[in-house]
Amino acid sequence: MMHRLLTGCSLFLGLCALAPQAWGQGTYRPGYIVQPTGDTIRGELQVRSAIRRAQLCRFRAAATGADVDYQPTQLRAYGLDGIAAYRSQLVPQRGTEAATVLFVKLLAVGRANLYAYQDREDVSRYYLAMGTDTLQTLRSFRVQKIVDNQEYFEEQSPFRTVLANALRACPSVQYLIPQLPLAEKDLTKLVTRYNECLDGPAAQVQLPRQHARLSVGVTAGVDATKVDFSSTLIRAYVARNVSTVEERAQTSFDVSYLRLPLQVRYHFNTGRFRPFLQAGGSMSFLLSHASQVQTEYTSASGKPVMTNYGSLLDNLFARSGFGLLIGAGLATPGIAGHAISLEVRGERSSGFLTDGASSPILHLGGLLSINLTK
Repeated sequence: MMHRLLTGCSLFLGLCALAPQAWGQGTYRPGYIVQPTGDTIRGELQVRSAIRRAQLCRFRAAATGADVDYQPTQLRAYGLDGIAAYRSQLVPQRGTEAATVLFVKLLAVGRANLYAYQDREDVSRYYLAMGTDTLQTLRSFRVQKIVDNQEYFEEQSPFRTVLANALRACPSVQYLIPQLPLAEKDLTKLVTRYNECLDGPAAQVQLPRQHARLSVGVTAGVDATKVDFSSTLIRAYVARNVSTVEERAQTSFDVSYLRLPLQVRYHFNTGRFRPFLQAGGSMSFLLSHASQVQTEYTSASGKPVMTNYGSLLDNLFARSGFGLLIGAGLATPGIAGHAISLEVRGERSSGFLTDGASSPILHLGGLLSINLTK
């Protein structure tokens, strides 16, 4: 048996696709704008990140037309066909900050209107308006409490009180509110059900389905690799009573693989800094390989004898492999709308050798990712 421990450290820098999805940011999609006079103009709008959609609408009347930027105070509304509709609203802010006019996404429309927008800290904010009334904030928060010298946090959900008071005209939705989470899907379902309760399904406007977008970024980091190599291979065996000879063998190999990871990431919505967990798998494919085995022994005359085998292990290299990945990290909106994430990732793969030898590989890495799009 031969057992060898190989360790290494490498630096890498490359382009990566983050959340590959339907359309790229910066591209244009058919849509419309509604001017302050009420006139609707169709054309093309630039697909932007959720944060920037609340602050700016970039419109052109035709594919060859000039771009025109509109602030929330310059339009009544705008919409991207098949993506989302937005209205200009005076939005309450946190604490002592003054209310700000923003483009907010329309989630449900009717006697009760539900709105949302992504703030500068990449946190989803939700608002309810009854008809043309002002927006009421839907929020929850945690309160620190100390009982018997034990510290804990208690979840406060004032948004449920706002909903219960505003939607009291429909008793059938009231029983849903005490357990309702502050999430887009659940809020939309509740408000839509309220509007249908009063006016029926015909009164509801069919909102376009939200589509995801393509983000491209740069990833840099450090990767430390450990390989455990062991084998029970026997090159030759002769059952004879002869004198023994001690032979030493040194093996070297150069193997290149293409690794393709696929992971699922879950973000905890805790504010500006959002921790996340991720897990998945990876496939690796052999690109090239080279190996050499050098043996040395001392002959009966006392002279060293060396022999090189150029391709002894060539048939042992696996053409593909599989690995399991886990990781954790922290994401932040970053600078000027460019999201930044820092993560630690671990991977254990099946190795690069076939039957007869074992070569499990452990990768430990730290990565810094910057989203180039907004």
